[in-house]
Amino acid sequence: MTNTDRLSREQETRVADDIHDDYGDSFDDEPALLDTKHMPPREGMVQRWVRTSINSEDDQANVYRRMNQGWKPRLADTVPKGQYVPTVNYQGSNIIGIHGNILMERPIERHAKQKRREENLAN
Repeated sequence: MTNTDRLSREQETRVADDIHDDYGDSFDDEPALLDTKHMPPREGMVQRWVRTSINSEDDQANVYRRMNQGWKPRLADTVPKGQYVPTVNYQGSNIIGIHGNILMERPIERHAKQKRREENLAN
């Protein structure tokens, strides 16, 4: 074997690493995955998770930045009854949220307008 045929340590490490496509049963039971399959966006809205804290410290600037972009926290009572909804008491409201994140939504029209603005700024 010549030096050109040898793998680097980084390549050897990558080859040795296990790749897991199946997370097992615990994957479905972990609420921290921020799954929204039981909370699809309401008609005419788009939604996204927004961080409210980082390293156990409030990140209000991030939330207010999103609010200035038209995002509003999604209330827990907007989800059909009988669905599991992780909630947090955020600024006196029962908001969908978990582990330092809240679910926010905005109208599709506003979302499209913001996307166009961001694309124009990027160009």
